[in-house]
Amino acid sequence: MKFFSVTAIVALASALLQAQAACTSSTCPCTGHAAGLMCGNESPDFRCINGHVYQCSSNGHTCDFGVRKECNSCGKPTC
Repeated sequence: MKFFSVTAIVALASALLQAQAACTSSTCPCTGHAAGLMCGNESPDFRCINGHVYQCSSNGHTCDFGVRKECNSCGKPTC
């Protein structure tokens, strides 16, 4: 169990560091979503790209991290 916890923490930290470096401003709105990550698949808005993961800020602005395999496989940032 301890190994799983450490592995999960390392994987999450790695994903966050990679995502922060590759984020670009986006016009995909976060209307109806809390601040945090969402997939373009979760929004009916044409400005959101299916398969891309977005960071929603508390003010409604978004940042696009690009393609994430989880968005394509389960429609959520993490499966």
